[in-house]
Amino acid sequence: MSNSNIHIQNINSLIADEFQRNGNVSVRIMELNSSLVNQQLNTPSHFDGNITILVLSGHSRISINFQEYELSANTVVLLSPSHIFRFTESSDDFRCLWLAVEKSFMNEMDPTEIIYVRTKYGVSLFNQPVV
Repeated sequence: MSNSNIHIQNINSLIADEFQRNGNVSVRIMELNSSLVNQQLNTPSHFDGNITILVLSGHSRISINFQEYELSANTVVLLSPSHIFRFTESSDDFRCLWLAVEKSFMNEMDPTEIIYVRTKYGVSLFNQPVV
């Protein structure tokens, strides 16, 4: 498949809609179910910020940078702006919490000395985003 056949969805607008409904904050917690995941996040997607996902119930599969991971209750997924992800399937009882933090908010909060720590540990989180 050539690159011209791959469409990557920017989910900033999906999450921005949630930010707008809840006071336009840069940090948002959302609960997602299988219906929303299957309808909105089943194509390759990215977000200009960090997303932490905590699976509450059910099962799902997520592809992160074209590598598949199994998700079940109490699984945590850490996504950075460098990750391309999509949910490939989800059980009817799948539910998860998302903590979405806009990149602009993270940049405002990072003093210079923290950049070293983010870089050092960010590489391991990039390579192993599911814990």
